[in-house]
Amino acid sequence: MSEKKHEIPAAFTAGSDLKSDTARNFRENLSFHIQNNLVQIPCLLSATNSLDLADKPPSHHRQDNIVGPIILHDGITDIPTLIDEVGIDIVTLAVLSDVPLHRPRRLELEDLVSQWRWLRQVWQFFCRTKVDNFHHISSNEADLITARSANIVREISQARYNIAIADMRAMFQGLKKAPDNCNEPDQLQFLYLMRLFCPYIGHELLYRYGLVEKPDQSES
Repeated sequence: MSEKKHEIPAAFTAGSDLKSDTARNFRENLSFHIQNNLVQIPCLLSATNSLDLADKPPSHHRQDNIVGPIILHDGITDIPTLIDEVGIDIVTLAVLSDVPLHRPRRLELEDLVSQWRWLRQVWQFFCRTKVDNFHHISSNEADLITARSANIVREISQARYNIAIADMRAMFQGLKKAPDNCNEPDQLQFLYLMRLFCPYIGHELLYRYGLVEKPDQSES
């Protein structure tokens, strides 16, 4: 399957005179980016025809078009600085987890540490797995993959990212029970889902699985 280069929009790190505006815009831009990349991955959508996402604009707002701000604690100065310090993968998971998109996200250092610890587990798990770089997903595998993660895809399509991230954590716990089968469709699906939220680590792991030609960004 051909891959579109996964890039981070410049707006993610764009500055602003008002910290609250920068944080709010960052959260909103993340949602647009995730929704747009969701519809770029056919194996995520082939078994969820009822969503019909390809012909609809991203529904990442509530009807009143409110995206809640990010309220920074523990000496966190601003989002661009935070991205420079801990990376876009950790920040994305942190600002989209725990609460719906329309509610304010109170971001603390503990939240960042929690996401870092989980990503470390994910990285170690997939790096220990022996990978067949010549493995390709068949159409039957793609259908199975999507059927197993249809609920997560549905949550993402409705901008319920906090639920989607929680479900991905549960999905990962299940994957850890069968670590030797690197061609297990659920493992491949997990990586595609994870790259929506974690472009650096997600892309690098997909590269290790032979599903993208080369890393287009440094490891996070």
